This record gives sequence, structure tokens and C-alpha cells, in this order.
Amino acid sequence: MALYIDGEEDGYELLQQADKLCKEKGVSLLLVNSVVSVNDLITLVWNANISESKSEGELKYWLNIPSNVRHNSSCRYYMNTQNGRMCSKDEGRACGICGG
Repeated sequence: MALYIDGEEDGYELLQQADKLCKEKGVSLLLVNSVVSVNDLITLVWNANISESKSEGELKYWLNIPSNVRHNSSCRYYMNTQNGRMCSKDEGRACGICGG
């Protein structure tokens, strides 16, 4: 669940109520505001889902999401793109520089 409260006079109270309800129902509460963008939220949720489905040892590569190019730890682009996530060797295309 994503909740956006910006400029609401009773925003803090609403946030506390939403947090309580989410905890009761077992739902994750994520906030979007001027600091955390929707893209940040999508990346956070995507990475959480990937991490749950694969073991940590399998996620050794960096996937640049817009280009779908995979980089290994020796590459200058490894964890050095604005929109990316950790991935396994079978995701995306291998980088032409590092062989990702």
C-alpha cells in the first residue's frame, strides 16, 4: 500500500491510523512524498520481491532497468546507474564492456 499525504493539516494522525490498520492486516505501508518518488517506491518494491524470490548469493549483478543491461562487479557501471537493481546472471543482456 502506498500512501500520499502532503500538506494535510491532520496528516500525521492519518498516517498513524493507516500504519495501525496496515499492521493489523499484515500490509506493508510505504510513503511517497517530495523526497521519495514513485520511481523510488517501484524500485524498492521490485527489489524486495526479487530478494524474496532468490537467495542473496544469486544476486551478484547490477541490472540497468531502462537498458536491460547486466553488469558485474568489475564494471564501471556496476551499481552506478540511476534506475537499477541487483539481479542474477540470467536476467537482462550482458554488458559489452564487462560481459556482465
